[in-house]
Amino acid sequence: LPGSELLNLTVKDVALANGTIRPIIEVARTRRKPPVRCVLSKATAQALGKWIAVSDKKRTDYISPGRGAGRPRPMTARQMNRLVKSWVIDAGLDPT
Repeated sequence: LPGSELLNLTVKDVALANGTIRPIIEVARTRRKPPVRCVLSKATAQALGKWIAVSDKKRTDYISPGRGAGRPRPMTARQMNRLVKSWVIDAGLDPT
């Protein structure tokens, strides 16, 4: 899946109403493509559950929120690229 489709996920896409992370999620696709079902590993489900709890997200919040005030929007692909690049540099690796 392209990262841009993952960036549009909301809490309700990955978690049940009681807060339990779904073992299988359905990711809506763009450009008239059918949705894709994805199985989450236990480690991924645990990480998502912790992130949602620690960040105090509501069911309608994006998992990866973008920056900026006003209407909530998902993180853009460009923002994600910058974030990953900073992690690579922080790890002492070559970002190119």
